[in-house]
Amino acid sequence: MSANRKNNKPSVRPNKKPRNGKKRHGAKQVEQARRGTYDIKLAERFETFDRNNDGVISRKDLEFMADGILRAVAQNPGSEKGRALHEAARRYFEGLARSVDADPEGAIGRAEFLAAAQDSLHSGMRGFDDALRPWAEAVIAVADHDDDGRVSVDAWTQVLTAMGANQRQATASARGLDTDRDGHISTQELLAEARRFYVSDEPVEVFSAR
Repeated sequence: MSANRKNNKPSVRPNKKPRNGKKRHGAKQVEQARRGTYDIKLAERFETFDRNNDGVISRKDLEFMADGILRAVAQNPGSEKGRALHEAARRYFEGLARSVDADPEGAIGRAEFLAAAQDSLHSGMRGFDDALRPWAEAVIAVADHDDDGRVSVDAWTQVLTAMGANQRQATASARGLDTDRDGHISTQELLAEARRFYVSDEPVEVFSAR
């Protein structure tokens, strides 16, 4: 037997991590990216809720926003729809406070708001229905002046502006929802858009600048 053959040792392959480990690592990265996108979107929403720019939101901030929406669409605060919007604002804030064990009469910081959104909204449709749907429906209702199930593009632009969107983004968002270009958006489409914003990871830039 030749010397070359004797010294020919089988090559040693480097240890490889199990494929399932790679999959877990990849899934973790995807989840981190997903949460990051969602947090960015909701952090921008937090800034619009913080009406006095003090770094926290309180029930009063939500009430101020409700007042601004009512003024934007020329709706009487003492009307049935006006009272319903204020009640929905109160319930929305109290739901956020409960989800992070905060005082409903106190305030919620940015980190707490994001945690509450992740727990109660990003978790799925049930979270949206329980926590935010009454607020979204009340906002839509005040813009639907004649209760015909439609909101004009102009009225929705005014609502978005009152909620903190800048004029350019509010106009683009409202026009984008008017798919048949008749100058109106159905209330169901508006509710679906609110659901998409709060539940999905899709970037929605309507509140990305003040």
